[in-house]
This record gives sequence, structure tokens and C-alpha cells, in this order.
Amino acid sequence: MQERHFWYRGRHRFLLHALDRYRLADVGTLSAVDLGGGVGGWVRYLADRRPGQYQPLALADSSRTALRMAGPMLPAGVERYQIDLMNLGWRDHWDVAFLLDVIEHLPDDREALRQARAALKPGGLLFVTTPALQQFWSYNDELAHHLRRYSRADFARLGEQAGLQLLDARYFMFLLSPLYWLARQGKGIEGMTEDEKMALMHKTHQVPPAPLNLPLTAIFAAETPLGHWLRFPWGTSVLGVFRR
Repeated sequence: MQERHFWYRGRHRFLLHALDRYRLADVGTLSAVDLGGGVGGWVRYLADRRPGQYQPLALADSSRTALRMAGPMLPAGVERYQIDLMNLGWRDHWDVAFLLDVIEHLPDDREALRQARAALKPGGLLFVTTPALQQFWSYNDELAHHLRRYSRADFARLGEQAGLQLLDARYFMFLLSPLYWLARQGKGIEGMTEDEKMALMHKTHQVPPAPLNLPLTAIFAAETPLGHWLRFPWGTSVLGVFRR
């Protein structure tokens, strides 16, 4: 799904451009870890498109099931760790870390950033993506167990509280935001059973048919590098780049 779905492809493309832009200069390979990285879609994408630049490269998640499922799709040499985001235990360990659509699920998002900061080497980079702007809140946030959506100002506040320097914060999925908003109107999950909620989640979280997925992929792809040349006024997601 992460290889084909227009949303994942667009997010990964936008994130990779930011990573290239802020990549630490005058160094060889960098160590990198995807915290809360699920079944490893981003790790695989990064390894395929920037081979050899990030070693060691690691996937870390609280779920043993996700880590097991990730095994067959990850390149050789990728390390896997079962972790607790509230107690990572790493100190000055990684050059680059990612928290991609993770902290919106956590009651204590500030502590997650503090843990990530401690795990980074001095000068290390943390890339964070989340759903953006409460105005886009919908039934899907409830299905996905989101606790909040974020603004650029929220990222600035979180960075300061966690002792991180915010280098950049910018919205993305701007071009498709009207379609996103329209598609999420007029639906609610109040009164649904858990089975009905699961059925709705399964129905709405699949790769769209090719005649729809291909044009959506092309539109989202246009945001890179456009969205790095100019700052979109809003979007349904937000990317933050922090430095320890």
C-alpha cells in the first residue's frame, strides 16, 4: 500500500526532498532510525532512493507484529528494534530520526520529542509529520485514534518545550486539500459498533482504483519541489524539521 497509494507516495517524496535539503554536510554515511515506523514503508523507500547514505538504518516500533511483517520487505542490513517511545533509552546515538504520523496518537507528544532529542547526537536532525489543522478534523481522525491535529505554531511550541531548534515547518497536501475536505463531510461514526468502524476503516484505507489513484498521485507529486520553494498557507499535513 505504501508503494502504491497516492498519499504515501506524495508524503515520502515531500519528506525526501526535505531530508536532502537539510542533510548534514561534509560527512559520509549517517545513522538513521524511523521511530514508530510500523511495517517499514518509509525505511524501504529511503534505502531504495538513497542507497548507502544512511548506515546503520533502522526501523523501530512498539509492535512486534509490525516489526515481523516488515522483515520480508526491508533491505538486508536494516536493524529492527522494539521500543517504547516514552522510554527509548538511547543517548547521543543517531544522526537522523523520524516520527512520521506518530505523535498525534500519543497523550504526551512533548515527551516523545524529548526522548527523540536524547536519542540524537548533538546537531542531529528530527523529521516529524502529522495531520494538520483542527479545521480538517473528521470521522477519519476518530477512526485512526488521533488525539489532535497540528499547526506550524504547535510545532514551534513543541520544539521549544522539548529543547529542539525548529529549522522549518511547512504544510503539504495543499493542492488536494479541497477534495480531502469534501470527501470527509457529512459522515460520522457515532453509534457505530466496533465491527462497523473496522469495516469503514478497511473500506476507506485502501489504494484507490488506478483511474483515480494515478491522477491523485500526479497532483500530489507536483507539491515537490513546489511546496519547498514556497510555503503553502495550509495543508492537511505538516512537516517539521528539528535540530538538537
